[in-house]
Amino acid sequence: MTTWTLTTSDSTSERVTIGADADPLRARRQLVAAARSQIHQGAAGTPRYVLQQDDELVAIIQTGYTEAGSPNHAAPPKC
Repeated sequence: MTTWTLTTSDSTSERVTIGADADPLRARRQLVAAARSQIHQGAAGTPRYVLQQDDELVAIIQTGYTEAGSPNHAAPPKC
């Protein structure tokens, strides 16, 4: 079983999402989908997302602000 975690933190809180799958590739896809979902929901401030699969660090995503001062993670992608 492959376990994954997504830790979302900001200056005031931390939330951990946990998942697992028998197939490591499917687990990685679930992890990335969970991260995309959290990022597209947006949040106040500049949240940090830490993605891990089993004991491996997959990614650290530190959000910030655009030149206009808006969060760079809250805007949905343009079609």
